[in-house]
Amino acid sequence: MTLGEKISKFRKENNITQEQLASVFGVSRQAISKWESDIAYPETDKLLKMSEVFKCSLDYLLRDCEDAQIPQDKASVVQSVDYSCFIGAWCNIDLKNWDSGYYMAAIVGQDNQYICFYQTDRSKSLKYGIVLKQHIDTVTKLDLGRRKQNSLPMLPATMPPICDPFKPLLGKTCTIQMHSPNLATFILSTDGYQKVMVTSITADSIQIKDNNSVVILKKRDIVGIVES
Repeated sequence: MTLGEKISKFRKENNITQEQLASVFGVSRQAISKWESDIAYPETDKLLKMSEVFKCSLDYLLRDCEDAQIPQDKASVVQSVDYSCFIGAWCNIDLKNWDSGYYMAAIVGQDNQYICFYQTDRSKSLKYGIVLKQHIDTVTKLDLGRRKQNSLPMLPATMPPICDPFKPLLGKTCTIQMHSPNLATFILSTDGYQKVMVTSITADSIQIKDNNSVVILKKRDIVGIVES
């Protein structure tokens, strides 16, 4: 098995696009395509990072053999994708395998796991939200005309430093999309919560009030959450 075949095998087994892998290594999608086709060869610094990301030795990568398995750890790789080139832009965020996403969303920040964004409603007020990177399929920057751009609300100049991206949602009424691994597609009416109040936040969970019921949700099970 060649180096290109190993890169392709890792990417496909973990359901990672060439664009996402390119972002991890700071190269173009075309570069990833050339690596996988053995047309071009990664530079030394990229090989070192590849060893770290794929969690395998350089010896395994460089030898034309198949005596080791590349671990399947999609979350750690996808969460390391850098979306900084989209910060400050209005985008469409499409989610993997689901019939929903976050559209007309202005990306304003990120950490290792989440993208932070704003959406706007008819009153042109900004609604804060976050989405877990590992569930993102594609982010597309919107080409807005000057008239449309001028009609949108002004974004904050900078995001305040937030240790927990959920924190700005405390006390807010929100719509929540949940991870349901047993379903092929996401259906908001059955797989999430609409217009619920976030009443408390801990390190690994949030508490919401849904009608008269109190529900505790694990953060790892929340795909995305945005103010209603």
